[in-house]
Amino acid sequence: MAEDVYKPEGFCPHCGYRMSAGRCPECGSDVSARNLAKIHPTRRRRRRLLIAAAIIIPIGPLLGYVRATTAWVCPNCAEHEFRTIHIFRLPFGGPELFRLQGRIREGWQRPDPLTPYLDPEGNCQHQWRGFGWSGEGLLDGWRGIGLDPALNSVASEPDFGHFVADHPDVLDRIRKSIRKRVAIKAWLYEEYMDWKDEPSCDEQDSGGN
Repeated sequence: MAEDVYKPEGFCPHCGYRMSAGRCPECGSDVSARNLAKIHPTRRRRRRLLIAAAIIIPIGPLLGYVRATTAWVCPNCAEHEFRTIHIFRLPFGGPELFRLQGRIREGWQRPDPLTPYLDPEGNCQHQWRGFGWSGEGLLDGWRGIGLDPALNSVASEPDFGHFVADHPDVLDRIRKSIRKRVAIKAWLYEEYMDWKDEPSCDEQDSGGN
């Protein structure tokens, strides 16, 4: 009887769900047998970090190791991505010797409350715009994370969809502002609050009666 128990062949490389080849029931990704992870992605990532640490920690102080993080936003859908690059340079602000990216480069996306309005179908072909970076090193580092142009406090409001419906051009203006790296926070909040202060149709009708 125990031999008939279903045993998944591996893990989804995107979310770590235990599964066989096919569509992941957790995140919906199509995973082929070739791309199926044999060990959990978290364990694999931890193993890579341990290997990288074993290499970097002994030689990092000699080479002026810096771990740089860059921040990106897509003006078409407001999704965010953060990337990591490992830089080796001479200590105490010396010139860069080489950098490791690509395979060691880590990217992850952060959901944004504007995304369902800017890209309701989820088919955005991202055009990333960088808006900042930071570096943390053993001997030196730097920091320059800029203002997130998509940052706002109103897109999560339950009536934001009604506001968008009453202002058909607001989404295009949001995209243009993000593309130019101009913060939308101030003007979007002001327009939203002005809209909130406007009397509704029911209030106008009751006032007339």
